[in-house]
Amino acid sequence: MTREEFVSRLSEVCRDSAVAGVMELLTRVPGRKPQQSTLELSDWFKSLSPTDKAMVERIAALSAHQCLFGVLCVLDGVRTIRDRAGVSFRLTAMEGNLSNVLLPASECLHDLLAPPF
Repeated sequence: MTREEFVSRLSEVCRDSAVAGVMELLTRVPGRKPQQSTLELSDWFKSLSPTDKAMVERIAALSAHQCLFGVLCVLDGVRTIRDRAGVSFRLTAMEGNLSNVLLPASECLHDLLAPPF
């Protein structure tokens, strides 16, 4: 797996599926006893016009994108999760006997992330 494939798959499996999951939740709240706050959001969402629903989906996509971007920035070492410097990450993709070092590298992973729309 290359760095580009890694970021692309994260986009599909994490970011895009999170947006789809939120939209599904807003449309059809599952479970026998869903949380009241989820029911309120769903009722509000269902009352929106189709244009406004599309805008909510775009906001959800932007939010999920920003979250993934932030995680990649942390992995790249350009955003810290510690009070002091000195923490770095190593990331290697292993497929059978093949390995590919994804981090550290000259290009940052967050620079490879395509916009959500």
